[in-house]
Amino acid sequence: MAPVLSKPQFQVFTHSSTGEKTGRIYFPALFLADFYRVVINWLKYSDINFDSRDIKTYGDGSFRLYFQANDAPETLYFRLIKMTEQYFNSAQISPYGQKTMKYTMPCSINSISNQGKIFDAIKAPKLSVR
Repeated sequence: MAPVLSKPQFQVFTHSSTGEKTGRIYFPALFLADFYRVVINWLKYSDINFDSRDIKTYGDGSFRLYFQANDAPETLYFRLIKMTEQYFNSAQISPYGQKTMKYTMPCSINSISNQGKIFDAIKAPKLSVR
């Protein structure tokens, strides 16, 4: 049985000739069920550049997005994490719709940036190049 993903999966690709960076993020359906408003607001930022060819949707409601940015793609991903944390903390709900005292995401922006290695807490899927 395949594992069920509940957090966005993020990677950065650097073009070998130009050095241009492209971010890729996969939004699983389970994450979108809880945070679709946050994702919509995040996608509205003017410094996230993509068009319809950069989006791949899947039958379960999840989607993958390739994007370019004025800032580093990592910065925009951390903004998404921060917005998600703020939404969770302000709503004070669990991922299952139950009221709780306080909930913070296990992959917080502070724990990632304090480790000095940006992606220690983010596990991106292994890709095969065809």
